[in-house]
Amino acid sequence: MKIAIFTDLFHPKIDGISISVMNSAMHLAKSGHEVIIFCPRFTEGDRIDYHKNIKVQRFFSVPLITYSEVRVSFFRKSRVISILGLFKPDVVHVNTPGPIGFAGIYAAKKLSVPVVGTYHGLISEEMVHLTPLRLLGVHRLLELFGIPDESALKFLKKDDSKSILKRFGWRFSLSMFAKCDLITAPSVSIVKLLKNRLPGKKIVFLSNGINLKRPKANFLKKAIFLHVGRISFEKNIDVIIRAISILKSDFNANVKIKIAGDGPALRSLKLLARKLGVEGNIDFLGWVSGEQLSSVYQKSTVFVTSSPMETQGLVILEAMASGLAVIGVDKFAIPDLVKPGFNGYLAKPYDAQDMASCMSKAIEKSSVLPVFARNSLKIAKSHEFWKCMGMLERIYIDIAKKKN
Repeated sequence: MKIAIFTDLFHPKIDGISISVMNSAMHLAKSGHEVIIFCPRFTEGDRIDYHKNIKVQRFFSVPLITYSEVRVSFFRKSRVISILGLFKPDVVHVNTPGPIGFAGIYAAKKLSVPVVGTYHGLISEEMVHLTPLRLLGVHRLLELFGIPDESALKFLKKDDSKSILKRFGWRFSLSMFAKCDLITAPSVSIVKLLKNRLPGKKIVFLSNGINLKRPKANFLKKAIFLHVGRISFEKNIDVIIRAISILKSDFNANVKIKIAGDGPALRSLKLLARKLGVEGNIDFLGWVSGEQLSSVYQKSTVFVTSSPMETQGLVILEAMASGLAVIGVDKFAIPDLVKPGFNGYLAKPYDAQDMASCMSKAIEKSSVLPVFARNSLKIAKSHEFWKCMGMLERIYIDIAKKKN
């Protein structure tokens, strides 16, 4: 088959969406399919030689002033139609409701090509983090004076699903996905959520998948905490840092955690740790990958995330496939993976006190952590990468046949 993939997030940017797109594209290419990826250009030296069956079409882009990791692409729609027309795809797959994603929908409709869309991210939740301070870039000035950015806290604790920003985020993203012939979502929770908002639309569960062939942790009866992922404001990692402070003061626990990753919130989080007096309890590892990341997983027993906006959580799956218990928050897709008392614990979203309570349980009941770890492995098995990719290929074949 010939598959055209449209995404506003792609390598060299590293996040859940870009990793998922790259993994699926490489699998399709190795399986003999021809793939073209439409994505932003970051620099003139952006890599384009991923595989002989993959062509990468990059467009001029500029970073958002307040979030340099996200780029806005500029191009003529006629050029997209021309390139897509020459490629003659059997199916178009859109992954992001950005300029490139919308262009993919537009071009596909013009050329009568069937469209699959994957709902990777909750823009409605990310919109909450566009506080006035961040839009104006004031948070960077505060950081220069050693003041952590806490501008979103009062908005986040309200968790107001009817806020103007959240409603706009939903309306904006659904305006694209409503035009797809079929939508996939990486968790059952998000499938249910989308079916309520797009009644009558065909929406199916399809995990992004995880490679289960990886080194496993040592199943120790000791709570060794770890967080891995993009260090951005919307991930609410400050909740974990506050939980560490609570454990230190209220529970008199000398708890430590490793935080692996990089991103726009890193400096602010380091300032917060210093402000709360827990910088000695937190080891910021920076960007970690490959064998070094595998080693970090192997030396840990409990993965901790406070993100309240996961549509699946690839790093959570990665931790589970490595044999770790998980502490997460009870929102969106995380409860699909984390079962309290089976493979971990769930805290209330945005609640540092409850997060501290869950971490305290892991410390006090550390004898059950090896059981939790093995149960994580059992859950991860249902997300085996090759099976998920087989399902994706069948979706492509079926939708192409029906369109023809």
